[in-house]
Amino acid sequence: KCSLGYDWHPECLTCHECGKRLNPGQHAEHKGIPYCCIPCYGALFGPQLYGHGSRVESHSSFGPQKNRLSSSADQMSDKVLETKLKEYNQYYEGKGGGSHAVQYRERNGKFILEGSVRIYWDVSNVIQLKEDNDD
Repeated sequence: KCSLGYDWHPECLTCHECGKRLNPGQHAEHKGIPYCCIPCYGALFGPQLYGHGSRVESHSSFGPQKNRLSSSADQMSDKVLETKLKEYNQYYEGKGGGSHAVQYRERNGKFILEGSVRIYWDVSNVIQLKEDNDD
């Protein structure tokens, strides 16, 4: 298989992120490294906007699978997060600010938060944001 200017063994042309086998000419590349178009390339290098494109967070094969043992500390922190989100939503519900509600769910062992959160920072220095995030 010839792709990206190289001859590949069929089992060697794989997505750098998830390891899925790729076909020549039917994959994306970034800086000479092959990626599957959906979901890996879009998630890693596509627009970082909420709701843009496919819902990559629910794709069960996205990224390397980690063997996460459920510990009591993880379960405790999940419960604390869930409690804090309920308090946050109740606070804004009483103020007629339903648009501030944060929805949460669990997918692939990770919490996914959806919504707007107001964050107040105590900043004493200028913050410079990076314009181009193409590492």
